[in-house]
Amino acid sequence: MTILNVDDDEEDIEIFCDAVREIGPSIICLVAKSADEALQILNSDIELPEYIFLDINMPRVDGNACLREIKNDRRLNKIPVIMYSTFTRTSDIETYQGS
Repeated sequence: MTILNVDDDEEDIEIFCDAVREIGPSIICLVAKSADEALQILNSDIELPEYIFLDINMPRVDGNACLREIKNDRRLNKIPVIMYSTFTRTSDIETYQGS
């Protein structure tokens, strides 16, 4: 299984990938430190991940804009995207639940 973690925080990336390795040592944890980098990875010739874990609050292109790009791409829109953040409002949760 391959997953993609999109997060701009080095420490959060390390914690996430360590947790994934503990759960399943055979899981491949791809990392993108920005939405732009995530989209480059997803549009490259690699095998698509089974899941995308996407931080909402990122500089330049936020998680919401990245999610729109993913869901508007016929090749990518079936990949489940798990949105997360250290800070969310109720309105954010309602926005992302339908995506």
